[in-house]
Amino acid sequence: MKLNLTVICLFCTFFCLGQESNDCYLKKDFLLISSTKDYKSALLTAQKASKALDIKLDLRGLINANDTLVGLTLPSDSCLKYSGDSICYIARGRWDDGTYISIEYSNAYQSFAKGYYIVVVGSAENKNLELKAILKKAKTKYPTAYIKTSKVYMCCMH
Repeated sequence: MKLNLTVICLFCTFFCLGQESNDCYLKKDFLLISSTKDYKSALLTAQKASKALDIKLDLRGLINANDTLVGLTLPSDSCLKYSGDSICYIARGRWDDGTYISIEYSNAYQSFAKGYYIVVVGSAENKNLELKAILKKAKTKYPTAYIKTSKVYMCCMH
C-alpha cells in the first residue's frame, strides 16, 4: 500500500510540475517587414529600414548563434552568467515592447514558420492602435509589411 501511494504521489508531482499555465502566455503583435534564412541579409535589411523609416535599430545585444535551433544568442559570457549555458536567446515581447527595429529568430514564436531571421519594426500587446499606425508608415517603404500575432511566455524562466 505504501509503495502504491508513493508511486501515485511521484506521478502527480511530475505531472503537475510539467504543466505550463495558460496564464503564463500573453498575446503580442509583431510588425514584420522581412524574413530570411540568411542573417547577413536580415542585418542589411534592418540597417536600411532604420534609415528609411527613421526608427532606431536595437539588436538587443544579440548575435548570430550559427545554430539552427536557437538562431540568435546573447554573448556567451552573458549567457553563462544568467543561464549557465553558453547559448541563450530571449524572444522580444517579454518586457521590451515598443517601436524599434530588431532581428529575431522565428523558432521562438508560436505560429511562426521555423528557421527564419525576422526583421521586426515594433511589438505591442495584441490589437495596439499605435502599432497599426507604424504599420501604415512601414508600408510606404516595405509594402509587404504586416502584423503577426504570437503568444509570448511571460512567466519565470530558469
